[in-house]
Amino acid sequence: MPAGHDSPFVFIGNHRALDFVNTEVATEGVPRDLLTDLASLTDWLVQAGAVDRGTARRALDRWKGKRAGTTLLPQARALRSSLRRLAEAAAEGRPVPRPIVDSINRFLARGAGVTRIVPGGRGFTTRHALRVEEPVDLLVPLAESAADLLCHADLRRIRRCAHPQCILYFLDGTKNGTRRWCDMRTCGNRANAAAYYRRQRADAGS
Repeated sequence: MPAGHDSPFVFIGNHRALDFVNTEVATEGVPRDLLTDLASLTDWLVQAGAVDRGTARRALDRWKGKRAGTTLLPQARALRSSLRRLAEAAAEGRPVPRPIVDSINRFLARGAGVTRIVPGGRGFTTRHALRVEEPVDLLVPLAESAADLLCHADLRRIRRCAHPQCILYFLDGTKNGTRRWCDMRTCGNRANAAAYYRRQRADAGS
């Protein structure tokens, strides 16, 4: 889901789990965390389609400024760190470390998902919803996305942006697996411009 005009978030990962990893970016080579509080976390969850606005609003009303709410951000960052290590291992062709799988399974074990039967079309359909009883339940959809990435995506297609100062990851969906940049319009163009500048300097010195 694309971010709004005023949103700091980027959705270039081609998978929700990688988009969550990309809530930590690099500005001029310096890491910058876009998740600063409960409000920014719930805002990202809504933009990513992980929770609906009503769920996010109720979570903020219930836990913003409360101790239970302040404990969620470190848990979210720890999960993000695990998913970054997953992406790093996949991008480098290494096996995914078992402790990462174990950490994802701990979130999945919370069983915060609820399935209901609702009218749909000419009959009925099932709808999956999130039961949020504690702040940490908000992270269950991210664990579900991580499980989907591990079980259904081609991990060999996970790439880190080729720009040396970029720390973003993406799932390469191109037919020939040739995507190199998180965003050709930004990282790709900057890298091409830098390479052109280096060639010009080299030619001038020869």
